[in-house]
Amino acid sequence: MINAEFITLKDPILNHFTSNFLDKEREKFWQEITIVEISWPNPIEINSIRKIIPNDVTTICCKISSPLGKIVQVPSTIIDSGANCLVISKGLIKLLGAEVDKNIKLSVKWRNNSLESSGISYNILVTVGQEENSCTIFEDFPVMDDDKLWILLGTPWLDQAG
Repeated sequence: MINAEFITLKDPILNHFTSNFLDKEREKFWQEITIVEISWPNPIEINSIRKIIPNDVTTICCKISSPLGKIVQVPSTIIDSGANCLVISKGLIKLLGAEVDKNIKLSVKWRNNSLESSGISYNILVTVGQEENSCTIFEDFPVMDDDKLWILLGTPWLDQAG
């Protein structure tokens, strides 16, 4: 059944599209467009939204090593050419078993805010890539108070990586 709002549009629609048609042709045109309208359950309503998975994301292996030699594969590495700092999470430092110098607390600009790190972890070896297609660099990282496992490599790291 065609909804009442659509039927009230019959004359304006026919006048717009079929102004120089004969009455018989106008009625045939109306029958054709109402069949199309009937096939839509409710043309104004959105019944579903699909999540589109991005196909432009690049992934790469990242491992870090402590000065004591423990190696950890990092589950979440962000290489950000717009970030002017290097930052590592407290959770990743704990997993690595690295020490944190709590006497030096750097301020890190983060999402329009300035956050103070909980200290610095020295001589963390960061390896991005695999085998001959890898880059390894020693860095000192401000440690952010977060138990999740992540690392942010900004422009200082990219400059050294070349």
